[in-house]
Amino acid sequence: MSLLREDRLVLAIGCVTAVPLGLNINVIKGPRSHKPFPDPLCDTRLAFQVESESLILKNRVLTQLGDCEIYVERSWQDGIPGVDECVSICRGDDPAVKIASVRSAILLGNSPLKMTRWDGSEKFI
Repeated sequence: MSLLREDRLVLAIGCVTAVPLGLNINVIKGPRSHKPFPDPLCDTRLAFQVESESLILKNRVLTQLGDCEIYVERSWQDGIPGVDECVSICRGDDPAVKIASVRSAILLGNSPLKMTRWDGSEKFI
């Protein structure tokens, strides 16, 4: 989910590489495995770019980049079908919005509402 106002990101939660993030924010998955059967536990991370600043982040990291607060609950996993990342990005100076954004990513990343791994090992309630 992403919320934009005048082509500027206000809030994004979940699989942020699949939604619009506005004009000045970019998120790239990396590094990708080029093996025919990739190791799902390989070192995956997310590269964030806000305006002219950039940073590479992994799981459970909270940081400020430009005027955005970014939290990575879970990075992505390569594979068939793979697992999407779960991230929160928000702008603004309101601490309540920042806390709600991070908590939403934690709840979403640990809920049964996620992509199922190929081996079907997820438990559903």
